[in-house]
Amino acid sequence: MSIPAHLFRESVILPTLTDLDIRDSGAAALLLATAIHESGLGFAIPPCRQGHGMYQISAEVHQDVWDNYLSYDPDLASRVRGLASQRHFLTDPHRELTTNLAYATAIAWFVYKHYGLAMVETMVVEELAQFWQQHFPSIQKGSMTGFVKSYKHYTEAVVAA
Repeated sequence: MSIPAHLFRESVILPTLTDLDIRDSGAAALLLATAIHESGLGFAIPPCRQGHGMYQISAEVHQDVWDNYLSYDPDLASRVRGLASQRHFLTDPHRELTTNLAYATAIAWFVYKHYGLAMVETMVVEELAQFWQQHFPSIQKGSMTGFVKSYKHYTEAVVAA
């Protein structure tokens, strides 16, 4: 089962970015396009993949973001940790990437930031694909063409419905 794109954007991505005080104009578009490409917004999450959740973030990348990005900014780390559940985060932090959409969205944004994305000022899908390819260590190692195709296919299907 997948989540409609507009609902995911309005109910998960935008509130999460607001909670983290992120004012990057293209951040929501990039995160939405990433979730569409990586998992079809939940429709195509195979159980055998090594990635977790909507954004298919690996345990290694998740740990790297915490150890080598968030840990250097205690206030930011505290805000991100505040999005996680109290109990499950301590016993299985990677599970949060699947069960907690706000937390997964925050981590996905900081994956981009950690791997060198400065700012997103575009909402053109071809440019978002370039950001994804350069700054998001994807499990599926797809192409920019595949990113654009999956985004257009999903958003056109939603509009047609």
